[in-house]
Amino acid sequence: MALNLTGIVLSKGTHATREQGVSVMEAAAWLAGEQHTHEPESVCPVLVWYCLRLNDALPDDKRQRLIPLLPRLIRTAGDRKKLARQYLAVDWLIRVHTPAWLDAVNLKKEAKALRELRQIVNPGTLQAAMPAAKAAQDAAWANGQANRNLSNRAVEQAAREVEEQTMVNAVWNAAFRTNDDVDRMPPMGLPDGDTRASSEAASKARSAGWAAILIAMNGPAMRPTVNRLQDAGVDLYQRMISL
Repeated sequence: MALNLTGIVLSKGTHATREQGVSVMEAAAWLAGEQHTHEPESVCPVLVWYCLRLNDALPDDKRQRLIPLLPRLIRTAGDRKKLARQYLAVDWLIRVHTPAWLDAVNLKKEAKALRELRQIVNPGTLQAAMPAAKAAQDAAWANGQANRNLSNRAVEQAAREVEEQTMVNAVWNAAFRTNDDVDRMPPMGLPDGDTRASSEAASKARSAGWAAILIAMNGPAMRPTVNRLQDAGVDLYQRMISL
């Protein structure tokens, strides 16, 4: 049976059958004429792995915004854009996600420095991001509230959920993941010459964002920042597809 995009509702998680529901990737497999799976062979693996987490991170209403993108996913598997998509993921983490949380806890100077970096597209721009990423990390963890909340198990768990909801794990896995947890998909990760520099700069930016989330927990900027980053995560997916 052909997939009717006008009648589809995307749901969280993976499903044993299409009758139980479909996620974005399960719907893409259906549209491509593949057997029911959340790992469609016709879709670029970077897009698959990012969207496996994006699908579940978004609330129900925002998840439906991914439906119009489904036809554009098909036949991206062999388009030779994997590396460019991985760089987009790293760039988004460093220049969009972390600055948003730094702004939320009034670390405006550090947020501005990250946001104004050149777009990260190669090893040189990755290396250039290192000083700003380190400065942001140092400034965020200098706030004692980050460590106090980290020591509170309930707050720390809630902060982990915020990290998931704002696509940190999705972009990290799209850029750096290995083949440990998806059966048929090839290992990914930036080429050997890029991996160390990118993971170090990205790790520092991610650490800065994590500290800022801990500081922001239950503050007035929490929910607006989550909402903005979820919208930005959908926009990132559109740009990754459009390459």
